[in-house]
Amino acid sequence: MDFDDRFALDNKASSLSWIRRYDDHTTTDKLKDNLHAYNLSCKVEFENGEKWIVRFSMVGKVVHADEKIEAEVATMKLIRQQTTIPVPDVKAWVLAVDNVLGIGPFIMMGFIEGISVDRILQNPDARIMQQDVSDNVIETIFRQMVDFLLQLLNRNFSCIGSLTSGFEVDFGGFSATVCSRPLSKKSHDFLLDGGVDVFGKCNISTMEQLLTTSPAPRSKTFASTAKYFHYIIDGDLQHLHDQPNSVDNEHDAREMYIYFNIMKSLVSRHFLLNQDTGPFKLTCDDLQPTNMIVNNEQDLKIVGVLDWEWSYAAPAQLASTPWWLLIESSNVWSYIDKRLDRFDQLLELYEERISS
Repeated sequence: MDFDDRFALDNKASSLSWIRRYDDHTTTDKLKDNLHAYNLSCKVEFENGEKWIVRFSMVGKVVHADEKIEAEVATMKLIRQQTTIPVPDVKAWVLAVDNVLGIGPFIMMGFIEGISVDRILQNPDARIMQQDVSDNVIETIFRQMVDFLLQLLNRNFSCIGSLTSGFEVDFGGFSATVCSRPLSKKSHDFLLDGGVDVFGKCNISTMEQLLTTSPAPRSKTFASTAKYFHYIIDGDLQHLHDQPNSVDNEHDAREMYIYFNIMKSLVSRHFLLNQDTGPFKLTCDDLQPTNMIVNNEQDLKIVGVLDWEWSYAAPAQLASTPWWLLIESSNVWSYIDKRLDRFDQLLELYEERISS
């Protein structure tokens, strides 16, 4: 046995011993790792047949890992107790300071058996829906998606931001409060990929203020839709200034600068005054069919909705046409082609499910 094999066996034994801290069952030696966009997931099977997923935020793929984990756990617990959306059962979770292995925060949750929806809908060679998926299959999945989204819209919050465990807002059985800045996927990826920290900058009126104002603390939330929309556009302007390679050339930069400033001047036209101060709704930037599990390819019953890490209370206006109808967002299309016709067809199916 070479050194790598001996090291792997020793590492597995240490991992199993560590997992036993959180459950009375004796684990088997069945461990299986999977890499995802932001996380490393380890499947663990106990001798009694129970299965868990232990999920770690990957170094180099996640910033503010503790904040991300805490918001996701609070969101999952709230959804599990207050809706019929099938989210995994959180068994245990800790922040980095409490992880005795010294490898960052983690979540332990129940493993959900089934088939990933992306195996049914997604083209294996590209991030887009297969052409030969029947309308019946799509309608079955969309109908359940609509139900989940409507349940989320029934949760009201008094400010915009991410959930944390707390005591201020009691939803019956689990207490949660919005007392943290909105941890959006967009802002996170600006910082991860471009090194531009746009978290929490607000009340900016000039470019000089934008470039000299430090990000607000993690506890910064928003009580106004208008202020939140200004905050988003300020982040776009800062990203444009601080990451020059985010545009193609000088002309592109000028066009983007003009566009963002026009959007900033039009914010007041994009929401109803009686909705400026809420109520705000729970949203998730990564809520899409490909993060869901169905029981089988015949019934297509969604039995698991995963990856709630980019969830936060947000303006109700964000509950617009879903970006995921074709799986790949239209924002990344380099040109308009036959995908638009397909998108319109799927949008019609989606709207039929909403109205039914």
